[in-house]
Amino acid sequence: MSSRKHLQLFATQLATWAEQIIENGRTPFRRVDLFHPLQTSTGTCTPPLIFWINRQSMIAGGLVFLPDNTTDLSFETEAAAATALGLRHFVTWET
Repeated sequence: MSSRKHLQLFATQLATWAEQIIENGRTPFRRVDLFHPLQTSTGTCTPPLIFWINRQSMIAGGLVFLPDNTTDLSFETEAAAATALGLRHFVTWET
């Protein structure tokens, strides 16, 4: 199995856990999207996880990226995605 497929499966598992917590817990997040395409200043990107506070109003609460061995470590795409959603920070899971 390719490392890309492993990252997709891992993102899916994280989303499943997050959805369970959102449904049963007290959290500001109301939804989590997997690989939702975003238009940013550097082009289109698809963060593995976007945590939404209010999806209809486009109010995001966080992003999680799962970089592989080919990810540019300057994180320009990731920073642009955070900026596009009005976030000051993003999280990356290091390889």
